[in-house]
Parts: sequence; C-alpha cells; structure tokens
Amino acid sequence: MTSDEDAAPEGTEEYLAEWLRRYQREAEIAPTVKTLHEFSQLKMRAFTAIKARAPAEITQSLQHDFDRELAGLRNTLPLPPLYRAPPITIATSTATTSAANVSVTQALLTMRLDPDPAVKRDVDSILAAFEHLHERHHRVAQARELLARQFPALVTFFDRAERSARMATAVEESAPAAANEARILMDKLKGELFDRARKHHGDKMTWSTMAFCLGADRDTVELLAEAEVQRSQIYGDLSDVAKQRTSHEAGSFMSIWLMVVDHVLVVCGYISTE
Repeated sequence: MTSDEDAAPEGTEEYLAEWLRRYQREAEIAPTVKTLHEFSQLKMRAFTAIKARAPAEITQSLQHDFDRELAGLRNTLPLPPLYRAPPITIATSTATTSAANVSVTQALLTMRLDPDPAVKRDVDSILAAFEHLHERHHRVAQARELLARQFPALVTFFDRAERSARMATAVEESAPAAANEARILMDKLKGELFDRARKHHGDKMTWSTMAFCLGADRDTVELLAEAEVQRSQIYGDLSDVAKQRTSHEAGSFMSIWLMVVDHVLVVCGYISTE
C-alpha cells in the first residue's frame, strides 16, 4: 500500500473532476470544429473544380491560403487531449477559416465568368452550398454578435447592409444600393479599428500598425495584412456592382455579401479590443 496522498479518494475525485472540466471545454468547441470541417470539405470540392479550369497562378495562390489556414488551425486548435477552448480559440479559428472562405469564393466568382454553361452550373452549385452552410451555422448572426461586442456602434450599419443584401438576392436592380451599404459597413469597421489604434500611435496608420497597436502578436499582424488584401478585393467587387461596371444576377450578390460577413469574422476574430 502507498501513503501517497494522490492515491486517496480525494486525489481520484480531483483527477476525474478535472477530466470532466476538460471534456466540457472540448464539447463546447466541438460544434465550431464541425462547422469548420464542413467548410473544409466544401473547399476541397471547390478546389478540385478550380484546379481543372483556373490558371496556375490562381491555384498556387489558393494553395498558399490553404497552407496558412492549416497552420493557423494547428496553432489555435491543437488536437486533444489539450481540451483548450477559451472564447478566443473559437473566434480566431473561425477567423482563420473565414479568410480561406473569402479566397475560395473570389476564385469561384472569377470562374463563374467562364462561357461554358457546365462550369457555371458547377460554380453555382458550390456557391449555393457555401450560402447554405452560412445559413445553417448562423454565420451572419455570429458576425453581428462579434460586432455588437466589440463595435456596438456598427450594428446598425451591419443590419442595414444585411437587409439590403437580402433584397438584392431577390431584386437585381437593388444590387448597387446593397453594394454601397456593404462598402459603408467596411469603411466604418476600418475607421473604428484605426481610430482606436491612433490613440496609441498617432495619425500615420496602416493595417499592420493598427494590429500591432491593438495588441496583436507578430503572426496576427501578418494575418491582418493578408486580410487587408482581401478587403481591397472585396471592396473592388462591391464598387463594380455599386457603379454598375459589371452585371450580377440577383442571386449572385449573396456570395459577395457573405465575403463581407467573412471579413467581419476575420477582423473581429483576430483583433480583440475588449
């Protein structure tokens, strides 16, 4: 027999209680992991279609995004038995996946211009699946919740953009106005971030400087720099629609709006201003 106190019932109870606490943390994050996994499965399907048709530079660029996505998930979602699931893990893991979602959606929208009807059907099927996943996993509501927590003044602009986007999916003529509302939201979000960062740094501001001033580590600063590039691309798509430089079918605007939603998830997930 041993006199080790850890062998006493108290030691066993404490060990099992700690195990249950860790299991509960894992259970809390499991729905998020399932969501991310479904998006990864759809991106596999999308990437197969993209590789078959898109130029090599697009596939190479996407491969870079996927490598970064995997590296980010390995960092924020270590495999069990670590059982670590603080709120920031959910937010940053969602941000990592959302950034890759934007890259894939942009590539699919480019492919949608292919004159081959079969390509357009395949792309539309994948975009519809993305929209379904966003709806089923309440990604719009999740983005709104993050904004309400970090930038409550922007909720009104988000709601207005969301209503306009849904109108644009039903009425094609509403797309320019919806695109303008989405641009206003993106401008307001950037403005809030930069204004808070200027309190610590002064007037001269870039996305990297902003991230650093708001407490981001080096890896996150690099991720926000990537998010700035994506923001410019999304903003360009919105400007094309707002100024009617390109035609979009009524249903296709939802894909652009969901990129805006993903951008909000990226920014709010990587930056904590609380």
